[in-house]
Amino acid sequence: MTRCFERGRDERGIILPLALVILVVVVTLASAMLALGTTEPQIAANLVRGAQALSLAEAGAERGIAYFNANSSCVVAAQNPRRWEPAAPAATPSRTRRSRSRRS
Repeated sequence: MTRCFERGRDERGIILPLALVILVVVVTLASAMLALGTTEPQIAANLVRGAQALSLAEAGAERGIAYFNANSSCVVAAQNPRRWEPAAPAATPSRTRRSRSRRS
C-alpha cells in the first residue's frame, strides 16, 4: 500500500515544471499578438497613403494631358500633331556592354 502513495508523490512534482512551460508558451503568444497589434495600424496607414499617392499621380498625368490638349501653342505645329496622345509602350531596350577605360 505504501508503494501506491510513493508513486503518487513522485508524479506530483511534474506539475510545477509543466505549469512553467505552459506559462512560457502563453506569455510568448501574448507578446507576439501585442507586437502584431501595434504594427497593424501603421501597415494600414501606409496602405492608405500608397493609394492616395497613386490617385494623385494619375490625376496629375491626366491634368497634364488635358493642358497640352487645350493649349496648342505649347507645341511646335510643324513637328507635333494637333492633339497629344500617349505613345505605344516602348520595346525593351537591348543592353550593350560598354568598354571600361581607365583614366589616368
